[in-house]
Parts: sequence; structure tokens; C-alpha cells
Amino acid sequence: MRKINLLVATIVLSSYCLVAQVVVTAGFDKPTGNVISDYIFGVNVFQGFDPDQAGTPGNNTYKNAMDDMNPGIIRYHNWDMIGNGKNSWIDINKDWDSVKISNTLKGSYLMNPVKMINIPSWPDGKFGVNTDDTLPKNRYQDFANWCADLVKICNIFNNAGIKYWEVFNERDNAYNNKHDELAVIFNLCALAMKAIDPTIKVGGPAFAQAWSGGNLDAFCKGTAGTIDFISYHSYATGDKTETNQNIYNSAGIGWVTSSVRNSWKKYSNRQIEFFHDEYNISYNPPDAKQTNYVSQIFDAISLISMINSGTSGAMAWNECDGWYGKMDNSYNKRPSFYLFQNFNAHLKGNIVCRSQVSAVKKVVTLASKNDLYYFLSVVNRADADINIILTFEGLPESVTDFTLVDNFENQQSGGISYKTFSLGDLTVSGYISKSGTVALFRIPIDGSTGLEQNIPSQQRALILYPNPATEKLIIQIPYKSIEKEIWIRDMTARVVGNFILEESGSLDLSSYSKGVYILEYIQGGKQREQKFIKY
Repeated sequence: MRKINLLVATIVLSSYCLVAQVVVTAGFDKPTGNVISDYIFGVNVFQGFDPDQAGTPGNNTYKNAMDDMNPGIIRYHNWDMIGNGKNSWIDINKDWDSVKISNTLKGSYLMNPVKMINIPSWPDGKFGVNTDDTLPKNRYQDFANWCADLVKICNIFNNAGIKYWEVFNERDNAYNNKHDELAVIFNLCALAMKAIDPTIKVGGPAFAQAWSGGNLDAFCKGTAGTIDFISYHSYATGDKTETNQNIYNSAGIGWVTSSVRNSWKKYSNRQIEFFHDEYNISYNPPDAKQTNYVSQIFDAISLISMINSGTSGAMAWNECDGWYGKMDNSYNKRPSFYLFQNFNAHLKGNIVCRSQVSAVKKVVTLASKNDLYYFLSVVNRADADINIILTFEGLPESVTDFTLVDNFENQQSGGISYKTFSLGDLTVSGYISKSGTVALFRIPIDGSTGLEQNIPSQQRALILYPNPATEKLIIQIPYKSIEKEIWIRDMTARVVGNFILEESGSLDLSSYSKGVYILEYIQGGKQREQKFIKY
């Protein structure tokens, strides 16, 4: 097989002569010690405060799109929450509007993500705020009780099960050099909120610039005995003329988590969580790069950097608006929407493995694995097409050159294309990575979607793909020795179907329940079987 591949490579690579070549090595036998958090591919929800969109009566186009993206965590954040607009959650007395909040939460986000609610500050005119926008000391407890009232409305009256509660949002300027005082307010809020629901986690303060001055240290020191998570934000640039490459260079934002964690360790050895719960390209919108493929590449690099730093969770800003969103205001999906959909579908919970690239300014990678598959994500940040040769280390003997590798690729213009490669071709001739795309390769650990080695005395498998499949399973008969009658059994050995297959065909899975099934067939007079998964 290797000789055949080398011949193919000679022919194919002659057409790649104008394309740079990059070698990627994935070491699946070299875990880094990190696990991809279920909360890493999260988003802020700008529309989440509006019952006409997220709740009851709701907007099915919005709801279905959010189901498709399937973020593991969402963060309710919108300054209008404590303002006067359509997304306000307060009434004319600046108390919480329990009816609107109830309608907003009812029927929202059927994919059932973990939820965080941000209380950004105090509303104008509610607590007699000082001229420098700080809270008078004699109103600290009043504000804490006001925050606790929202917990009561959400988790007690509506049984919403909001797990994470974030107090404050980017109060860096008003409390610059006074984060010890902000910590005092936070501690009172945490105590009052947990008195209502002891199961919740309370954190903050959503730093705009956690790395600036002594605010981080002061807040960590002041909340060392109370806080459950620390949150922080970052944006790459405010310059609309910034080059793509400089934007990609600034996407390695995992260092912010490392910086926050190091400050925390000075004051406590308690295990808490670290949420990078707002990030995007520009703090000075509008910027077209936030709505086209550049945002897709920036997000992919940012997510990989945060995964490698051990970030507990991340929420991109945001799911839907005219400037930043993964969708526009009419819920048309932008390229980065599909990136989150792809990563959420395949990577949550995976063990991170080591990977290397021969040209780090052209390609960024993430290798990972779970019980069924090995995964390799390849981000083309080069602003050019590249011929990428893949090398895999630590694969079991069940995976051969004939194993079929699924490829789910995020396209530059948006959407996810599906292809299959043989593992041998990827390691010899490689594949052409188009500019502005993110490829996700999936290799079955048991080699079940591929062919066995080319030895006549051994079993040779049917070709099945994609596997797992959702709607349709493609089946091909690669050898004449395989008879055409196929039986399907469930895992209790009950026959649930049979059919006659020519050289290739497809199996409609719409009537099948999710689970593992066995294709049974005869080859060389012997009964053979092969598994596939409906999901």
C-alpha cells in the first residue's frame, strides 16, 4: 500500500507545486494533562433577555439556530438588562420585573445549556450612586439583597436552575485602585445570593483588563474565602486597518487565564474556576473582520489557546447582533457560527494530546481523543492555500492505511463540508487546506470505517461512512467475495432489517433510534459483522 501511495503522491503533488507544504504531527499517545471543558465553546446571549426571541412566545428561527450551535454554556449579559430598552429586566421602580423574567426563561434554549447570569452593576437612580459611579457604603447590603431577589425569581419561583451568577461587569474604571472595596461588595452579594440558593456558584467581576495595575491582586485577596470563579475579558484591537496576521497573532489569549490563576494562587489554594467570558476581535466596532472568515480563524486560535491554558470556560461575544454576533440580526449564520457548531458537536470532553506544526505562522492545531475517536483540528491562518501532510503517532494496530478518516471542514464563506480520506493518503500526499478554513479530522479508534490490510486470508470490511451517522449511512462493497444480502441487528441481537446491496448504496436511518447497530453479512462463506452508530 505504501508503494501505491507514493506513486499517487508523485502525481498529485506535481499539481501542488505552487502551494506551500506544512507538516503536522499529532501525538495521540502524548496527553497534555488538559481536558476540553464542556464550557469552552460557549457564547454570550444578547437576545436572551427578550421573551419574544429566547423565551415565550419566542422566535423559532432564533431558537433553532441556537440549538444548532449547541453551546455548552451561555452567559446572559446585556447592559440594557438594568436599563429601559426592550431587553430590560427591571420595572419603573428599578425592581426586578418578575413576569417578564419568567416569560424570558420559560421555553428558552431547548438544548439545555448551563447558564450564567451577569448582573453588570446597579441601575441608575436605584441606590443613590456617587458621582464617580461607585456605590455608597450604606447601600452595599441593599444592592446585595437586590441581587439575591433575582436569584429567588429565577431559581426558586421559576425553577430555572441557573448555576453561575456573575456580579459586576467591567467596573475597572469606576473602581480603579479600589478593587478591595469592590471585593467587599461582592462578598455581601455572594452571601445574600447563596442564602437563597446554596447550590449556585457566584463569581466575577468580569475584568475588562485583568492584567492592568493592581486591581486583580486586590480583588483576589479580598474574595479569597468566598468567590467560586473569576471572570475576565479581552479584545484584540480597536484598529479597523489591522492586518489579518496581526489579529491572528493576538488570538493566543490563553495567557490571560494563566495570569489570573497566578494572582489567585498568591492568596488561596482553593480550587475555583476561571472564565474568559467575553472575547472578540475589536473593541471599536463596526469591523467587518468580526463577521467574516477572519472571525472564524481568530475564534479557532483563541479557543485552542484557552484550551491549552486550562481555561474552565469561555463565551464569545456574542450570539447575535449587527457588529459582533455569530449571527446577524435576521439570524443569518456567519462563518464562526459553524465553527462553534462543529467544535461543540465533536470536541467537548476530549483529552488534549500534543501536536506539532512545521510552520506555526501558517497553521495552528489541536489534537484530542475520546473513547471512540481521535480528532485533529487544523486551522489555516496563512491567507493562502497550503498542502498539509499529516503524521499520526500512537495509533493502535486496528487503524491502518485503509482506515477512512472523516473530515468536517469549516469553509471560508460559512458552512461545514463533509469529506472522507484514507489515512494512508493523508500521511503521504496530504490534503489541500484552503485559506481561511478550519478542518476537523476524525479517526475511529477501532478502525471500523476503514478496510483491513490487503491480505487475502483476513477479513475485509464493508466501507461505511459517516460513522456515527444521523440520517443516512453510505455502504460500499469493496470486494466480490462479500455477498450482497445484509442484515441489521441491534445490540440485543434482534434483527431490525435486511436488504440487498449492489456495489454501493445508502441506508435511511430516519426510523432508527439512537444507538449502536451491527451490519451482518457473508464473506467467503463465513459470517462477518461490523458496527455503526446512529446519533
